[in-house]
Amino acid sequence: MKQQERDKLVSVVVATYNGEKYLGELLDSILEQSYPVYEILIKDDGSTDSTCQIAETYCRNHGNIRLIRNERNMGISDNFLTGFLTAKGEFVAYADQDDIWEKNKIERLLATMGDGNLAFSNSAVCDEKGNFLYPLIQKRVFVSEIISFLDMTIWGHQILFRKSILENLPIMELSATVWLDSLLADIAFKGDNRNVVYVNEMLIRWRRHRSASSFGAYNQKSRTVDLRYTGVLDALRASADKERCRRVRLYFSALKRIDGISPDCRRVIGWMAECSFTSLLKAGALCLRNYTDSFPGTLSFSEKIRIFLKPFFAVRNQSKGIERIP
Repeated sequence: MKQQERDKLVSVVVATYNGEKYLGELLDSILEQSYPVYEILIKDDGSTDSTCQIAETYCRNHGNIRLIRNERNMGISDNFLTGFLTAKGEFVAYADQDDIWEKNKIERLLATMGDGNLAFSNSAVCDEKGNFLYPLIQKRVFVSEIISFLDMTIWGHQILFRKSILENLPIMELSATVWLDSLLADIAFKGDNRNVVYVNEMLIRWRRHRSASSFGAYNQKSRTVDLRYTGVLDALRASADKERCRRVRLYFSALKRIDGISPDCRRVIGWMAECSFTSLLKAGALCLRNYTDSFPGTLSFSEKIRIFLKPFFAVRNQSKGIERIP
């Protein structure tokens, strides 16, 4: 790695809540990174087990680790976000309390990001003991800005991002509606599909167990979108569901507040905020055109159908926190 890359400061934010079982293993894997981590910020959200005692021991033994105990329970999203805003590094990664990082995670993400705003990698889904089960992402992934707004494609534990992308945005208000992982990807594009880069390597062992905060959100063996006839029919049917469409309108109306979005993406957001059958068709057509222009020659026929139907699947799945709107 070049010397100027070595000079970039990286902060890692770890959100903890009753994580005594795996926290030490995570912290060890961060401390062993091939790229030196400037600081590890542990944000504890009211643990009642020995999590804080473990964290305090690491703080005493390592000068780059600090512990902040929240005065009240904030919930995982706000806990992470306040950690990001407190972090001192130019680049920020965040870690679930039960994951295991490969030693070259930060080095590979930082080197691949270049002048972009965010890099993310594949993950190895593992059992409670850290044994490999399968890759989280099944193939090479190109993510466009529009697709990021329509579908939660990037998971937080995979991410390294420039802290500067958080500036001049009502970030805490937006995170009340949009899942944090999705929000970071959405704002990182800044109107250019090249600002978000994928590293097709499994740089994290993502442990799946019933006490994991995201277990209910992802506990299946495949992320492949259901393109069978019944799945497509369900997605098309969803556009006639008045309650789902109401939530979609509210959700995408909130996204209009994000600055720096490309004109194409802003059009799609506007059509999604209308959430009529015709507007969803328009959104799908522009999504497909934008994707094929940005990544020519990468799509099979079935994948083109998948891209075109993204707006309908967004309504069906109530993706990225739509269901959080009252």
